[in-house]
Amino acid sequence: KGKEAVEIFKANTDKNPADPNVWDSLGEGYTNIGDKDNAIMAFKKSLSLNPPPNVRANSLKLLKQLGVDVNQMP
Repeated sequence: KGKEAVEIFKANTDKNPADPNVWDSLGEGYTNIGDKDNAIMAFKKSLSLNPPPNVRANSLKLLKQLGVDVNQMP
């Protein structure tokens, strides 16, 4: 089920590449299946797209849980 969700989230990023929320969701999907590297990439992409505060907070929280030093994030 987790991999199916990731495929849906990946399709959403293809359709809406400038939407930070779809990248945040993709990051969550990767986190749920244990794909740390792709999760980090997706959360960083979300943050690069000037997300709204709630999406930014979620991406930063999950990056921190993945061991990323979020103090170095823009």
